Amino acid sequence: MPTRSAIARAVLRPAAAAVVLTAVVTPAMPTSAHAAGRRLASSATTLMSCTAVIPQSTPLTFEPPVTLRSRTTTAQGTVLLSECTSSDRALAKVRSGVSRITARADASCGAVRNLRARSTVTWYDAGRRKVGTSVVTMTQDSSARFSPGETLMGGTVTQGLLAGARVHGSATPTGRMTSCALQSVRSVYGAGRVWADR
Repeated sequence: MPTRSAIARAVLRPAAAAVVLTAVVTPAMPTSAHAAGRRLASSATTLMSCTAVIPQSTPLTFEPPVTLRSRTTTAQGTVLLSECTSSDRALAKVRSGVSRITARADASCGAVRNLRARSTVTWYDAGRRKVGTSVVTMTQDSSARFSPGETLMGGTVTQGLLAGARVHGSATPTGRMTSCALQSVRSVYGAGRVWADR
């Protein structure tokens, strides 16, 4: 597992993010969407929160590239999760994780439709020992108002640790998603936070 210093820069994010579940890697949501997210979070119990990074060295990739015109695109990438904290005693040992994402969707610079995606997250304790796994399924509901990278930071945990929890993410882009309208985007990277609630 990479140390915090090893991933401190470049998400979880990101990374859904993001599993993550960044990740994470797209333009920030409008103020109204952030406010709505805060209202939803206030009515739910947060189970875990992590810093998420999609490194520049191993970005989230799109094939074919994302453009202004919507078309079926496959995405793959890894979100590194660190500084994880939880108020749940059953999750107290979790300190970091690695989320591996695969996705297929009709995507353009500003929208995602017909999303079919999942992320497998491997969790580690402070000694970098594996303490469990989670499978996160991203759904159309979690992508309705987001652009491609941020979509992959949201979903529902369907198996393993945190089963049944909802996963959310917010991100600051450092990849090329912000210039998508001017050129096709083959990959993105970035940083943000991922959290799970119930």
